[in-house]
Amino acid sequence: MKKLDIHVPFGLILIITEGCFIVGLLQYRYVFHLFFLEQYQLFLEGKEYAAELLSRPGGFIEYISEYCVQFFHIDFVGCVSVAVILLLIGWLLHCLLKEKRGKGIYFLFEGIIVFFLLLNILDIAFFFRGMVGYLFCIVCLYVYRQIQNSLFSVRLLWGIGLGCALFWVAAPFQTLFLITAGCLELKEHGFNKGRSLIWPICTGVIVCSVYYWGGNGVCR
Repeated sequence: MKKLDIHVPFGLILIITEGCFIVGLLQYRYVFHLFFLEQYQLFLEGKEYAAELLSRPGGFIEYISEYCVQFFHIDFVGCVSVAVILLLIGWLLHCLLKEKRGKGIYFLFEGIIVFFLLLNILDIAFFFRGMVGYLFCIVCLYVYRQIQNSLFSVRLLWGIGLGCALFWVAAPFQTLFLITAGCLELKEHGFNKGRSLIWPICTGVIVCSVYYWGGNGVCR
């Protein structure tokens, strides 16, 4: 009789274990904290409220997060939603870093980021949109990472375009994206005959312009 050989990837086992731990911790130890978040963050149904949020920088993630938080009073909805977002962030970070790690699988850095985000959730003044915005930022970094073999002009246009999109969708996470993308550019391509220095210059101009013209509205 032939023996059935089933290979389960270590990463999948780790994801399932972490997911179960996060759900169990939030549901059976901090469930009332999730209920408090649902009561603390107000969501209004109606076109006027949606138009008001979507018309300002960062309003998109604010609308999405407030819409999701209103269901946190239902058992397991809040903890599962938080666990899914945290695991997505960890997995995307792993995908960004694994090409430089060879064949080994290491989750230490990703685990530290997810751990501190989990601690942030337990803060009484925590806003769910912060975690959603961080997820959007990691997604944009992953997209930018995939075009590193393109021409410098293409990478620059993509980077500025993604940064501007993040400003409107998930402000103020465009600053984190631009700084990280600039560091990635220098790491992957060096000074590239001085062209890579355009990145920090563009980042500085965009960040200063955003905070000068946008004011405190982009820092919510």
